[in-house]
Amino acid sequence: LVREAVLELLENACRHGTAQLPVQLSVFRTGTRGLIQVTNAGPPIGAAAPSGGLGLSIVRWVAEMHGGEMEVARRGPLNAVTLNFPLATAPADTRSPGPSPG
Repeated sequence: LVREAVLELLENACRHGTAQLPVQLSVFRTGTRGLIQVTNAGPPIGAAAPSGGLGLSIVRWVAEMHGGEMEVARRGPLNAVTLNFPLATAPADTRSPGPSPG
C-alpha cells in the first residue's frame, strides 16, 4: 500500500506540476521516523479541489494505517507532500550466546 501511495503522489505531482521545476522524490530518516517526500511546482494543493482530491485522501489513509501521517505544505513555489512513518525496529536477540571459542 505504501508503494501505491507513493505512486499516487508522483502521478499527482506530474499531472498538476509545471515544467519550470522537476518533480522530486526524497527519502530520508530523522530520529526514529522515516520520511518520503514528493515536491513539485504548480498551483497550491487544494486550490482546484478544496479537499485535496480523493487520491490524497487515500494516501493519508495508507499513512495512518501504517502508524504514520501525511503532511501537505507549500514552500515558496513548491508543493511538498510528506509521508512520515515510524521506523520498524528489529526484535532484540533473546537467544543465549553460543559456546565461546577456544
